[in-house]
Amino acid sequence: MRNLQISYFRVIAMLMVIFYHCLCYYGIWPDSPITIPSYIELCKFMNSIDMPVFFILSAYLYTDKLLNTDKYNNSKEFMRKKLKRLLLPYLFWGIVINLLFINRYHFISILYGISHLWFLLTLMMVFLIVHLTRTRWIKMTLPSLYALTFLLYVITPLRELIPGNLLTIKQTLQYLPFFFVGIILARSKSSIESFPVKNHKYLIIILLMSLFLSIFLAFYQTDYHLADKICKYIIIPFLSTFIISAFWILCQHIHFKNLTIIKSLDYNSMGIYIIHHILIISAISNNQISILMRSHYIVSPMVLFIVVLSISWGISFLINRYKFSSYILG
Repeated sequence: MRNLQISYFRVIAMLMVIFYHCLCYYGIWPDSPITIPSYIELCKFMNSIDMPVFFILSAYLYTDKLLNTDKYNNSKEFMRKKLKRLLLPYLFWGIVINLLFINRYHFISILYGISHLWFLLTLMMVFLIVHLTRTRWIKMTLPSLYALTFLLYVITPLRELIPGNLLTIKQTLQYLPFFFVGIILARSKSSIESFPVKNHKYLIIILLMSLFLSIFLAFYQTDYHLADKICKYIIIPFLSTFIISAFWILCQHIHFKNLTIIKSLDYNSMGIYIIHHILIISAISNNQISILMRSHYIVSPMVLFIVVLSISWGISFLINRYKFSSYILG
């Protein structure tokens, strides 16, 4: 039976990613022609939530199937499916992006996580690490998993010391802790479902405090390099974990409606994720659209969001009607 809570979380995260990319034109990308500080700070906050949600949900589904079914008993079959679902679409669209934007990207970028497709390669790398070590962490108690996850968060800043980013090793280290958060949520499924409603007020307080601090730090400017790094690599990821986990627990008692639009967005989420960014780059590469986006920087991101979402959703819907869709959209 489909978990509607996962569907809603995934759709919300996907919409956040699209809007984030619609704002990247205004100072996030290195070649941005215009810089709007408030957009950059808003992007920092959104990016601290949206991508972690994807990794947490992937871990939750993976752990739930691993512990409660025999689908992942065969490691070769598991990796074959992940290669088909993640690596093949990555390579296909990586080549497409190189051909479409030959002046923007280089083919060697495919080895390092080209454009927004880094997510597919990173997720595959995380799955590889977690699956190969499953016999160890499955036996760990929840307190031990908490300690392991905490340790992973603490050491993630060390990724900056790694030369290069072959096979997205830096993003893999960055999002591996979030994957283990999803594992913990899946392992704690029964206790979360029975979490007393009377204690929700404490969760709401934690949630609001974490949201306030996360937004504050996203907009906070400091000249101290060390303080900036601590906020970026340690404090904000911890706050993101509290925000997502608190939302997840609070939503356990919500009756989610099986809306057709949510079902369709969820089913096409991977396709929308892959295609929307290509449409955005195509749009900003057009001189007339670029001028409009600079002149109307308040309305333009919202219009771009609606147009890009609609078109990428439609393209994904059409592609998913064919059997070969799993090879190019996952």
